[in-house]
Amino acid sequence: MSDRQNVPPSPSDLIGMPIRAFASATAAKIPIPGGGSVAGVVGTLSAALGEMVMAFTRGKKKFAEFAAEHDALAVRLARARGMFEDLTADDASAYSLYQEATRCEDADKDEKMATATAAAIDVPRQMTALALSVLQDLIALGAHCNQY
Repeated sequence: MSDRQNVPPSPSDLIGMPIRAFASATAAKIPIPGGGSVAGVVGTLSAALGEMVMAFTRGKKKFAEFAAEHDALAVRLARARGMFEDLTADDASAYSLYQEATRCEDADKDEKMATATAAAIDVPRQMTALALSVLQDLIALGAHCNQY
């Protein structure tokens, strides 16, 4: 969190925050990070855990016949991790855009609100679709991976 109390971190800083700082910022009386940021970090960590399982599985004779499947899963999980990182910042940016639109007093307020609302809805939809994709990949990985 920022050195000043009640000042949220910038959207681009969220994913680089130490876990304690992120948790403290989430607990603080500030809107960012909020539920979308937390969901993005959880998605990032979910994909990363899948990558860790891949690291303990790939190259083992026992799983050699699944090497092509593992290669494809590794690429998808790494890509998903990066996408979740981006969506974490995108969610915070969408919220900031929405906040700005609610304070707007000019003739374009309705248009700005419509744009901000669409952005605020779109990011969670993208996270949900990505989370389902990661879940499918983790289920597939679970059938042919190091269980320890």
